[in-house]
Amino acid sequence: MTERMTGKMSTFGGPHDLGVGPNEGLACVELADLSDWWFRRCFLPFAPIGTEGLARRLNPAAYYFAFRFTLEGYSREQARRSIFKLTCGLRSNFAQCVDWGPAASTERNFDLSPALAGNLAVRTDDIIIVELLSLSPPAGGV
Repeated sequence: MTERMTGKMSTFGGPHDLGVGPNEGLACVELADLSDWWFRRCFLPFAPIGTEGLARRLNPAAYYFAFRFTLEGYSREQARRSIFKLTCGLRSNFAQCVDWGPAASTERNFDLSPALAGNLAVRTDDIIIVELLSLSPPAGGV
């Protein structure tokens, strides 16, 4: 299993992401998962009007990302229950994987939440480093 990955990024998710359909789901999170704090913290309390899919319900202020985890040696369960450190230059932050992507045709390796991209001060096609820190979320809840 790869513990460190490097590649280009872009952003995705939330009510204003018109690149995802209004009913588009996520590879790592299902509606039933929102009862678990680990997943719920990445989502808006309610789906935006006119949407049913979880991709548009993502909270753009949360720290989440997507990567093509099956190509990196992770299972779906490992990807969705792990903690990752994302770094660009001297800036780092922690995030959880919520989806599989971006599409290989984009030549990008990661899709970040708008807030995470802002915190790392990166823009589409910038290079970031993603490291696996833990294979399970912390115990307890918020």
